[in-house]
Amino acid sequence: MKKIKSIVASATLAAIVTTTSIVSVSAKVNNRLGGHTRYGTAVAIANELYSGTVDNIVLASGKAPYDALAASLFAKNMNAPILLADSNKEACKETFEYIQKHLSKSGTIYILGGEASVNKDMESELKKLGYKTERVAGKDRFETNSKIIDKLTIPKGTPVFIVSDTGFADALSVSNISAIKGYPLIMTSKDKLSADLKAQLNKIQPSKVYVISSENLISNNIINEIKAINANLKDTDILRIAGKNRYDTNLLIDKAFNLQSKDAVIASGKGSGDALTGSVLATKLNAPIVLTDGKDFAKQRAYLNSTGYINQYILGLEGSVSKSIEDSLNAPVADQKDGQEFLGKLMNAEQIKSLETKSNSTITLTSNGLPAEMQNGFNQLTSTIGNTITLDVSGKVQSISDTNIKEELNTSVKLGGIMGKKPISFPMYLDVDMSDTVNPSYKVIYGLPKEYTDMASSMDPSLSMLKGKEYMVLDMASMNNLDSSEDMPKVDYTKMTDFVEKNKARIDKLGLKYALQYNPNVNIVTKLGNKKTVDGRDATCYQVTLNNETLSSLISYTGNNALNFIEQKEIIDFVKDYMEVCINAMESPTKDKAEYQKEFAELLANMPSNTLGFNKFMDAFSSMEFLGKDGIKINYYLDDKGRTIYEDGVMDINLDLSKMQKLFTVDNPNLPEETKKQMNKDMASLKGSVGMNVKFSTSLTKLNDSSINVTLPSLTESNSIDYVKFLNSLVQSETEAENKAK
Repeated sequence: MKKIKSIVASATLAAIVTTTSIVSVSAKVNNRLGGHTRYGTAVAIANELYSGTVDNIVLASGKAPYDALAASLFAKNMNAPILLADSNKEACKETFEYIQKHLSKSGTIYILGGEASVNKDMESELKKLGYKTERVAGKDRFETNSKIIDKLTIPKGTPVFIVSDTGFADALSVSNISAIKGYPLIMTSKDKLSADLKAQLNKIQPSKVYVISSENLISNNIINEIKAINANLKDTDILRIAGKNRYDTNLLIDKAFNLQSKDAVIASGKGSGDALTGSVLATKLNAPIVLTDGKDFAKQRAYLNSTGYINQYILGLEGSVSKSIEDSLNAPVADQKDGQEFLGKLMNAEQIKSLETKSNSTITLTSNGLPAEMQNGFNQLTSTIGNTITLDVSGKVQSISDTNIKEELNTSVKLGGIMGKKPISFPMYLDVDMSDTVNPSYKVIYGLPKEYTDMASSMDPSLSMLKGKEYMVLDMASMNNLDSSEDMPKVDYTKMTDFVEKNKARIDKLGLKYALQYNPNVNIVTKLGNKKTVDGRDATCYQVTLNNETLSSLISYTGNNALNFIEQKEIIDFVKDYMEVCINAMESPTKDKAEYQKEFAELLANMPSNTLGFNKFMDAFSSMEFLGKDGIKINYYLDDKGRTIYEDGVMDINLDLSKMQKLFTVDNPNLPEETKKQMNKDMASLKGSVGMNVKFSTSLTKLNDSSINVTLPSLTESNSIDYVKFLNSLVQSETEAENKAK
């Protein structure tokens, strides 16, 4: 085991430290690509992508580019920009200028759509210039869609997007994702798939189907048709993504597919031209397309703030995307140098082998305006434990060697109310010896408050083993002695610890990779300068402050970043290897092992659904405003070696129950509709608030003092009980009770 590095008393530091980037990042508009017309904008985008010679160009109508909605994947495969044409050559002169300047003489112009989209005169003009043209067109937009797909090589089982033939903005929102992922777009009317596209679906037999738009544009009849084409599709294989309007749908799409990039492409959602031609740019950047109505950008700004998309490309001039939006994207963020300095000191701090610690926490519970029944319940709780709870913890950590650590913690809990007569005190000990990698030793010893264990054993016969016991011992070596059952197979934990031991370098590399790509664009650290701790020690103080906005941004960013991270090949390979070890460590049937592997594969395959679910939860979470006026403020005192020697702070949590419905709306498909309606009705009737204010301080002393000694308690059969034996006893009692009931 590695030496302890910068041990701290509270778990808050570990969670918050990583939110401060080593590298200062600030969102900015990287480029505005626009022309005076949609044709000029398309050329500006093409110049950004292909400033030299190109062999292919995709040409679509600039007035009604319906036929080109499925063109992004085709353009990617042809390594071609998408340009727009008008019925009048003079109106789209920039298009002709780009073609003459950049298209090789042996190149091909692929015209999408029939002569109603790009007329024959345009095609003739291009041929006069000596270029080869190929028209990809059908009798209508559906057949054209099918003919574009015919130009692609789509492996069987490839997921598909189902888009509306009238929901152009929705289709454009996934056009870049279609190209990035290689998932074709299938266009449909509201209630019926065309014969051509049915045939395409029958040939592809998609493993996943993403329906883009609400039932107003794509009815459930379409989903039923798709299920009939591919009977292997389960309900979980079909995901509908739809918001209240095109802008909400666009954000839901971006959140669901959570593209890993530093870039985002901003385009108008009112017209289709800029986003269509810009989809090729977004594809090259592996970036999402974020649509705007040109003025209101609040939701989009909040989304970008919760991501790592720090470079923005705006498509179109200020008539498409206003200057105010560009200014908001370029708005400077607070200086993050304090956070960088703080994290730098922590990462380079002297390693701590041993220490002593003392901490105090005071928890205050409050309520306001609760319904009568809930208020009665709250009053009963506080009459039992009081409104104020105090925790005092003292402890020691002794590192005998790099692989041998002992720890002791003594906790005293002072309750109020009827339980406030006497503090509840209990110790905990940790004894770790990893020197023997084949049979490592890891024991946790929990002190049991005797008066409570005796009371519990007298009230519940299944807990009789606790009577007279002072300690419960969790020994990882004894975990293999757990009684096996269908729900709890035996596990050989040595195989798992051995894997971790052998893969330390691999784990460290992945951890470093995650840390280096973790760059949330928020500032939460302020240097308060030189301070003295309460016991008079000199230190440099840094304050970490979180409010509802920064907390929500951090959680959203962290969650999406983690979801993105686990999709990377290195992580997938590591997880697969570790799962293989875990599966082999379990005494379970081969069919169960196959089931575990299948579930992991499904987890990865359902990542858009999982990511969308997380983001919907976070949207609701943001509206909850969990923090009160004091928010979270934690002061960290670092000595001249970068070690945390003291910390204090406050956490002000306030839960407005009237907002709970947004977070916990019941939509379980397994529940009857009436039950769901009643549960949601009950949730909607909630009002009032409950609060918890936590004030705490922690002092770390005797850092690396060799005189520290942790003495483990003497364990006997009469004063201790093994956790595994206790758990087996509970399982046996439960089984006997079930058999008796039968």
